[in-house]
Amino acid sequence: HVFVVCSSMTSLSGSNLTNLPSHITIPSYDRSKVVPGIAHIGVGAFHRAHQAVYVDRCLHLPGHDASWGIVGIGLLPFDVPVRDALLAQAALHSLNEKGPNRNKSTRI
Repeated sequence: HVFVVCSSMTSLSGSNLTNLPSHITIPSYDRSKVVPGIAHIGVGAFHRAHQAVYVDRCLHLPGHDASWGIVGIGLLPFDVPVRDALLAQAALHSLNEKGPNRNKSTRI
């Protein structure tokens, strides 16, 4: 499973996003209005850290087009645990970014 580290380990869900610490960026758009517009084969860590983050940032823009949701397509047996973990967390996952000249940031 993918977890966000707070004062204790917190499993992600749509119902507990507002309970996360304020330094964690959470979706400010209505996730229920996002509809599939992208089909992506594989939803591994690389996809979630790059394409999914880019789409999430676009969805945060004013006047965003909510038809750019992502449908993940898993074709191989090792895709099943990733699918199960994401489904258990309402397709939410965390991303921690840290660069040499910047503080760590976390987004959901």
